[in-house]
Amino acid sequence: MAQTGTILKHSRTDIQLTGTQQGIAPNEPANTLFIYTGEVQCKFVSGNNTTLNDVLTIVLPDADLGLGQVIGPPVPIILPTSWNANDGFSVIAINNPTVGTIPNTLTGLTLTANIAVQNGMLLNVQYQLSLLARV
Repeated sequence: MAQTGTILKHSRTDIQLTGTQQGIAPNEPANTLFIYTGEVQCKFVSGNNTTLNDVLTIVLPDADLGLGQVIGPPVPIILPTSWNANDGFSVIAINNPTVGTIPNTLTGLTLTANIAVQNGMLLNVQYQLSLLARV
């Protein structure tokens, strides 16, 4: 069952761009670089000799942008920071992180990733998202 991570730490850095800096899309200047970083708590548990495949969603607390304002493809990074292993034969994988919007809204960003845990537990993950935007 998909989980929404509980925010433990979060920060956002805004860097105003000036001059002739352009976004990736032609004729669409980006005027701000947003950098979101933090850590969330989750609990994905796989018993001995089993693999759990699930989805983690992270709702960024102060990301009041819509995807239409984002210039170029954002690339989120999600890494495990706390886990338990059973008998040293554990595998934890975080795949296909994507950026989306909060369902039924036009603004607000989420990070989503596929999670696989075999013979262990995934308890916390760190995230980072850097994106160019037109605000």
